[in-house]
Amino acid sequence: SGRAVMSSEMSEICAHCGKGEGGGSEGGTIKLKNCKACYLVKYCSVDCQKADRSAHKRACKRRAAELRDERLFSSGHEFYLGDCPICAIPLPLSANGRSFTSCCVKTICLGCEVAADTGICPFCRSDQELIVDGSGMRVAMVRSRMEKGDPAAYEKLGYFYHHGLDGLQKDS
Repeated sequence: SGRAVMSSEMSEICAHCGKGEGGGSEGGTIKLKNCKACYLVKYCSVDCQKADRSAHKRACKRRAAELRDERLFSSGHEFYLGDCPICAIPLPLSANGRSFTSCCVKTICLGCEVAADTGICPFCRSDQELIVDGSGMRVAMVRSRMEKGDPAAYEKLGYFYHHGLDGLQKDS
């Protein structure tokens, strides 16, 4: 339409024809819809959106790219180990502050391990006293979890190989 629209007005009127929300003909109301790419402007109809496309295209692409960048750069800051599945407190980065259960391939915080100091896994109720480092029992349990398709088990077996744990040959 070529008329300048103030930013305070943008949320209230159609970017092409200037009709306001609730200002339809014969007392009817118009429901304005956002541009789905940029959310900068609203339109009263698909026809108005198509007619305004050439005027809106450049600003729309620029704002859509900004929104995409905001989504990309604001994600990925989550704690990479996640939360303890028992107490929901974020797992510490230090390996000294968390524990791994070989039987069900869960990583829990050290506080929950100390609280559940019964020798029984809080998830699968297997006897942890039977699983001894170096016996190969941990590797066998992790491999059984791998057969069930558990992705954490693949990561844990890689960890065992990387560090040469439980009699596995250390990766060089």
